[in-house]
Parts: sequence; structure tokens; C-alpha cells
Amino acid sequence: MFLRDPDVERPLPRDRSWSSRIARGVLLAGLALLAVRATAATVVTVRGNGMAPTIVDGEPILVLRGATGVRPGDVVLYEPPPLQVPLTPPPDGEDEGHTGPRGGGAPDVHRSMRNTAVVDREDLEGNWSKVRKRSGGIVATVRRKALRVGRVVAVPGQTVTFNVPDVPLGLLVDGAPIVRKPAAPLALALPAGPDTAVTSPEPVPTAYETVGDRRFRVVLERGHEIGFSGLGLPPPEDGPVEIPLDGYLVLADNREEGACCDSRALGVIASEAIEGRVLARLLARRGATPGLDPNARGFAWMP
Repeated sequence: MFLRDPDVERPLPRDRSWSSRIARGVLLAGLALLAVRATAATVVTVRGNGMAPTIVDGEPILVLRGATGVRPGDVVLYEPPPLQVPLTPPPDGEDEGHTGPRGGGAPDVHRSMRNTAVVDREDLEGNWSKVRKRSGGIVATVRRKALRVGRVVAVPGQTVTFNVPDVPLGLLVDGAPIVRKPAAPLALALPAGPDTAVTSPEPVPTAYETVGDRRFRVVLERGHEIGFSGLGLPPPEDGPVEIPLDGYLVLADNREEGACCDSRALGVIASEAIEGRVLARLLARRGATPGLDPNARGFAWMP
């Protein structure tokens, strides 16, 4: 048995300052991010403005592979099913005036992808291929289809009621409406239409919505809200319709420009169509939101 010599001075415990603790936390977070990045995550660039103002054209995002852990409020990458609308103009006199989201009819399939939130499939496949090599083949090859970006409003197992009057989006999730609070118009420097260059910032109507534990800003439709034509629901005058979900209800944050390619046009998104979950917006494109403090649109964890 050994006895400690009482005359020997013991080293005093280190007193870590707040700055050193913060630096240590940042270092650990960075190492954790690198570990995730090296196994099942990759960085891709979003093209289009269907997720504005959260993510705008040209901004890079960090994506975690697969649908595991996806919750209401998460932003995901998904493979859209074929649009259930005609690719040729209807006969004369039929569906006149229903030309897309602004007209209130079915989404216009000829609308350029420029105005939707899209991830280039070749870019993503190339990045996943590199990740797969580093992780010993754990990550499967992404199917060759354009991937869209949207926010999950409801997940499998939840019940959604549609055509509910006087509530945001006309729907209830498990009996509760989406929480929406008005916000001031936001100036966005985005393309005014397909193949149109940005000329000057345009104020758009916005609101804050809360889904799950996530609060985010959305661009509202100009005029009436766009319905869920892709679900084949009866007309609103027939009353509310309750549907138990076997997939994901996904909406674009830019409710007007993203209407062509989310659950309003495509219906419920199957679980196997979810390709990844957005962990972070890494950088912000300068000048896209001139009405906001530039520091407010930099790095954002779980946007």
C-alpha cells in the first residue's frame, strides 16, 4: 500500500475560461461533422428558388443519406413520382385559364425547373460515389432522377385532414392546424420567371410557420392558396377529408414557385423516395435577400 506524501504539491485543477470552452466545443463539433461527412453525408448545391427564403439558388447544403430519423419540419431531398397532369394542351374550351399555380389549376409541367428547388442528380451521384468508396460501399448508388428539395409537414402514421376552412393550407395534422404568424413582406432578388434574369428585388408576402419543433419563414402565394390537386381529393365544397398517411407530406417553403413539384402536385411522397435529409445550409448567396441582415443567412443548422 502506498501513501501519498502530504508535502508534495499537487497540481491545481485547470480553470478553463469561457473562450477555451467555446473553442473546444467548436473543435468537437467540427470533428463530429467531419466524421459524418466521411461516412454518410455529402455536400450539394441547390438550383432554383422553390425553397426560398430558407435556401436560394446556388447555396450549398449538407445532406445526410436516407430517410432515417426524418421528422416533421425537416428539409429533405426526394425523388418525385411522374406528374399526373397532361403533357399536351387540353382540347379547346377545356380547363381554360388553369395554367399553373397563379391560375389556381393544375401545375404547369412546362414551367422551367429554374423556379424549383432542384439538386443536380449527376452532382449528387458523383459525391455519393466518393462517399461510398470511403465508407466501404455502405452508401448505395442514387437512382438517376432529378431530386427535389422540400419540407416535411407530416410523416407516415400521422393523420391529415384536408379541405378544412379557415386554417393555413386548409389542413390539420393529427387534428391540429399548422401554426402560422404573419410577417412583413420580404425583398427577394429572384428570377421573375423561366429563363428570366434578376432585375431588382421584389417584395413578396411571407409568414412564419411552425411544424414540429421547427420554425421557418415561407413565401406565400399571391392570391388564394394552392390546393392539393395531386391527391385527387373531392372538391372543397364537399367538406373535410381525413387521410392516414403511408408516406410523407412535403411542401416547398416558396409556396407559389414550388407548387409544381411538392405534395400539392405529386401527392404523398413514398418513404423509399426520400434520398436524404438536409443537415445544414453551409453558405448564403449574397444579394438574394437584400432586406435581411447578411449575418442572418449564413450557416444554418437544420434550416
